[in-house]
Amino acid sequence: MGIVVKCQAGHGPSSANKETIRGLARRITETGTIGVCPARKGRCGAERDFYVAHKPPDKPERTYDVVAVRQVYSAAQADDLGRDPMVFLLRDRETGEYGLWTYYWIKNRNGDWANGQFPPVFMGDEAEQLRASIDDLRRRMREKTSDSRIPKAHT
Repeated sequence: MGIVVKCQAGHGPSSANKETIRGLARRITETGTIGVCPARKGRCGAERDFYVAHKPPDKPERTYDVVAVRQVYSAAQADDLGRDPMVFLLRDRETGEYGLWTYYWIKNRNGDWANGQFPPVFMGDEAEQLRASIDDLRRRMREKTSDSRIPKAHT
């Protein structure tokens, strides 16, 4: 289980280019692609797959292509905060169904980026329910903020 990046020749992220999964996810948000394989000093040049292998508790392992990624914070903000949450749009390779996956990286005590907890994938109706729940929570937050019964902060 996990996030996988491979080209057709089987090369993974390039340690020579200091590629990380987090960096590749950020690259997708900025350019829409992770680029071609840089292995063999750039001579490979094959297209790369970026996918998630995930095993829900009640289902067999599934493979999901990463279609798009949206970061919550800019790189500078993430560095300052020490956390870097992102939302992945995934497509099930078998069924073609789309889903949402939230993932995050945190800075460890040495200041290096480390993976956060492995989260669930929200597929199809679950993704729509998640979106509706987020919309409802945002509405409630706006209502609470405008509620005159809530004391205003003193400045």
